[in-house]
Amino acid sequence: MINNTVKQLLICPTTKDDLSFHKDHYLNSNIKYPLIEGIPWLCKYPDKSFLAWIGKIQQFEKEERLQQDYLDSLISKSKSEITKQRLNKILVAKKGNLKSMLSILQDFSFNKSVPGDLSTQQIHSYFELIFRDWIWGEQEVNTYFDYIKKNISKEGEKNILILGAGACKLSYKLAKEYKNHQFISTDHNPLLMLTAKKIFEGDKVDLWDYDHYPIDLENTAIRYEIKSSPLVNKNHEFILTSFPDLPFKEKSFDVIIAPWFLDILDLSFEKALNHSLRFLKDNGEYIFIGPCNVHKKDLEKRLCSDEMNNYLKNSFKSYESQMEDILYLNNPIKSQKRKERILLSKGQKPIIDENLKIQEETPTLRMTPELQQYKMVNETYYHILKNVTEDITADDLAIIIHKEFNFGPEECLKYADHLIKKINHDIS
Repeated sequence: MINNTVKQLLICPTTKDDLSFHKDHYLNSNIKYPLIEGIPWLCKYPDKSFLAWIGKIQQFEKEERLQQDYLDSLISKSKSEITKQRLNKILVAKKGNLKSMLSILQDFSFNKSVPGDLSTQQIHSYFELIFRDWIWGEQEVNTYFDYIKKNISKEGEKNILILGAGACKLSYKLAKEYKNHQFISTDHNPLLMLTAKKIFEGDKVDLWDYDHYPIDLENTAIRYEIKSSPLVNKNHEFILTSFPDLPFKEKSFDVIIAPWFLDILDLSFEKALNHSLRFLKDNGEYIFIGPCNVHKKDLEKRLCSDEMNNYLKNSFKSYESQMEDILYLNNPIKSQKRKERILLSKGQKPIIDENLKIQEETPTLRMTPELQQYKMVNETYYHILKNVTEDITADDLAIIIHKEFNFGPEECLKYADHLIKKINHDIS
């Protein structure tokens, strides 16, 4: 059960009222928040969000089984023994991972089909972080850990929140180092949180790390038994929740750590930062770790390091930062390495901008020229692809196009060739 120190910080993420605590769930009025393997599911609208993750897991399982069938087919057709070995390694890895993941996520099993969720965040999103945190990313995680150690005192008893904690190796190292402080790790991805909890408790997790573009045959797939010594001191709790609807009272934390978090949200960087400051005490410390620029789809939401530092500096009475170059996601089986310039920063005594409050927004589909083109392209694709039920050549696809649109034979063949190349590119 969650300890009393953490219970005092929690509120209902939907109504913002107090919670009552029971053995297998938390309750506010008529809203029931379940415990998943002992981890509170404190997402706004818990039933809706829980079903959404069930749908994501079901969709992932369907996609993985289709991939496995396809790999079986490719293996049987391949004339190269080396290619067969490479594809078989990926197949074995996929089967092993699916079995392990479904076991970890057994509380999400459901005997009815649930519609898939359109969110970009799926159950396998950031799956690689499990290996980055616990296997081959030690140098990167230690860079963050060492920076935090320079900025957090061991004195006293602090409440420390880690936003978007992922697979939680950083949380684990901090909880071991600072035995007097209470740590809370939050994330919305149940696979990452439940995997981390097993490792924290000393259980073994079997998972395969594999790559579709390996540097050689040997490094196509590697099986790991992920295990660590149990976290003995009871100063860490996991909370499954989603930002910005965090289930905490305002001004609850002495320290908030945001590692690679504010930059990945749908919210603008400045709004996400401003909202998270509401949970920091008046004299609290805020540590941001992440890229030195913000990548967003919308041009106006993209930021360079100067803009990020400006927002951060103006949000605290005291602020300092530095930049470092690191190898990010330095996976040994990949042929390409990503060098990243990261921003490490600490602010103290938050200044909240009331003009940056987060408000509910109704999604709007704007009738732009781009949307009109999108509609036309997809209508065309639908009329053609509804007739495709098996592998098809450009010649056969040209026949379908001729029946649907009555184009000339030569034009149909060129269109079919272009369409196959386009679709293969889009789904690769």
